[in-house]
Amino acid sequence: MCSVEMNRYRNNSRACDLDFVDISKSDFSAEAEGLDSKRVNEIFHIKTESGEVLLGVEGFRYIWKTLPGYRWAYELSGLPPARFLLNIGYEIFRRLRPYLPKRKNDN
Repeated sequence: MCSVEMNRYRNNSRACDLDFVDISKSDFSAEAEGLDSKRVNEIFHIKTESGEVLLGVEGFRYIWKTLPGYRWAYELSGLPPARFLLNIGYEIFRRLRPYLPKRKNDN
């Protein structure tokens, strides 16, 4: 599910403004990025150009703010009731994700 969503974002016309990193690749080092290797596999991370690390829903909000066609999601997710529901939904998904079927690696 994560790779499907990331591919949708990656294929967006302005995705060149974002660098998508596959943390399952052997050449990825969480430590080299200043990240915790266990935590990076448990929760979605975005590292901004300034080095700020955004986690979970805040990371998705950064993508939505950056890519055209997702501005509505960014705006909606800024409303307190929507942010509350998104955070709960993401937390449930995050806890269930290890039990979901894995996509076979194409590499």
